[in-house]
Amino acid sequence: MGKKKTHSEVKQYIEKENYTLLSPEYIDAHGILITQCPKKHIYPVSYSNFKQGKRCPECAGNKRHKGEFVFQEFINHGLIPKFEYSDYKNAKTLLPFICPKHLEKDIQYIHYDNLNHGRGCHYCSIEKRKGSTHYKWDNGKTLLNLHLRESLNDWKRKSLVNSNYKCALTSYSGSVQIHHVYSFNKLITDILNKLELNNKTVGEYSDEELKSIEDLCIEHHNNNLGICLHPKIHRLYHKLYKNNNDKQQFIEFKNRLYLGEFNKFLIKNKLILLNKI
Repeated sequence: MGKKKTHSEVKQYIEKENYTLLSPEYIDAHGILITQCPKKHIYPVSYSNFKQGKRCPECAGNKRHKGEFVFQEFINHGLIPKFEYSDYKNAKTLLPFICPKHLEKDIQYIHYDNLNHGRGCHYCSIEKRKGSTHYKWDNGKTLLNLHLRESLNDWKRKSLVNSNYKCALTSYSGSVQIHHVYSFNKLITDILNKLELNNKTVGEYSDEELKSIEDLCIEHHNNNLGICLHPKIHRLYHKLYKNNNDKQQFIEFKNRLYLGEFNKFLIKNKLILLNKI
């Protein structure tokens, strides 16, 4: 059994993660501590769970809310909720709504987790990204892959949380990059083939076509979180495998790392592999 941590050591560890320890005493790894996240949300967590990556539930969209609260949140976001209070079960419950700016469109669905992180009416989102007021507007000539990458913020956040903001292959816990296990370029090709569409600029698609493309892209990413990697590890991978990567290539890359093929690279960049593949 390891030596018991002191309150000072626990406080230092929590603050290293940009959180604040509010509890004046530390009993043991399983005792409840009151902590505060960088956004000033206060929540209880044990030191053991904190070390395993449990962070602020409100930031993660896991905080339990009542149906009345969520119903009002839809209204606050300018949407018309089409559900009863009792329909809301948790932050992942798909809830129907109508956008007052697009009454001619079908009922849309979203869960509170996504609403809480800035998503809303799909058609409003398309207009913002296609409209002349958007910071990347170029008369609709934005490339499809650049446009789709802008819809991945929620996927990026979930990938970071899932990895506890650490590189999956090394002991590095600084600024990591998120790696697509399945090539983003391949994914776009697959989606377009499935929809029998050509690869065009954003302005050349109808709203319905663009929505279908985005829906399939988001569905894939919701089912396939990214892998967090040290930036130099990430660059090494793509130097070797370019941008047409897949799961099997990543497994091969890991094996090559652990078999010592890139030891000089690791030593030069002061990187230490985790003791597992």
